[in-house]
Amino acid sequence: MFDCKLLALSNGEVESLRLQNLISGRRVLICSVTRHISTLHHNYFAYLNQIKKSHQNDIDDVIHLNSNNGIYSQVGLEKFGINLLYVSDDNAEFVSWLKTKQNKT
Repeated sequence: MFDCKLLALSNGEVESLRLQNLISGRRVLICSVTRHISTLHHNYFAYLNQIKKSHQNDIDDVIHLNSNNGIYSQVGLEKFGINLLYVSDDNAEFVSWLKTKQNKT
């Protein structure tokens, strides 16, 4: 199974995570994050937060995967009350794997 290194901010510190450790044996919804610091972006987070709550028996976690804005786009997200895991794929490993899996360029 595919694995890649992801970065997350935890208590102001950069933490390195492995995708396999986050999803192994769990039902996880992985959602991409493309826009930052916009009303649409925050509404999207709030919507996914609702999905997680309303489907808590079906989904173990929701992961926001950012492949284009780096780790520091996570700074300040906690003030919005978003209870979702936000990770950065700085090397775009996940996106590259997904492209080959879906035969996309």
